[in-house]
Amino acid sequence: MGPAGADGTTGPKGDKGSSNQCACCHQSRVVSPVPVIGGPDFAITSSRIGPHHGPNTNLILGKTPFELPGTAAPTTNAHSTASGCITCHMSAPCGYTAGGHNMGIWYDSHGTETMLKTGCTTCHTNATNLTTAIANLTADVTERMATLEAQLIAAGIYNSTTGLANTGTFKADAVLAYLNYNTIKEDRSNDAHNPEYIRVLLDNSITAMTTLGYPAP
Repeated sequence: MGPAGADGTTGPKGDKGSSNQCACCHQSRVVSPVPVIGGPDFAITSSRIGPHHGPNTNLILGKTPFELPGTAAPTTNAHSTASGCITCHMSAPCGYTAGGHNMGIWYDSHGTETMLKTGCTTCHTNATNLTTAIANLTADVTERMATLEAQLIAAGIYNSTTGLANTGTFKADAVLAYLNYNTIKEDRSNDAHNPEYIRVLLDNSITAMTTLGYPAP
């Protein structure tokens, strides 16, 4: 029996095996109503509108209700497997600080934040290439997120001081762009959960904001 609600509405179809328990909790809080693409202006009545903490399943499965037109979203993701969650998060542990039943990926190693890669190396066998890939993903998503954040601030939707939305009435596509931004921010994987899908969400959101008159800085 698959997890319910992980697409933000009615849930994904299919059984995710040993990842089901993770997926049932780590999914987007339903946003209702959802702005209509190109539709009427949308009123944000709560500064906490959005998927809330831990919408990881939505991004791993490539299922969010906030997609904007543009580049087509990929339909596959190597991390979306029956054991995808536990392969990385419950891999051979580093003591009690990461992996295993701690489930953490990042840990402190003599004052340096370090990523546990024992799960990654089950597929990514070249450690040097893996380290470079992770660094590139982090830089890539950081740049795109900064661009979109600047546009959302210019539109008056995002409050960078509180890290929350501003209440008020805004263009529907701008609110969808904010919801994409918030989903990716709360995912906290630095693009790793589903790089191609996250990139498409950001690029299409940036394009939508540019079309609305908020050019990328």
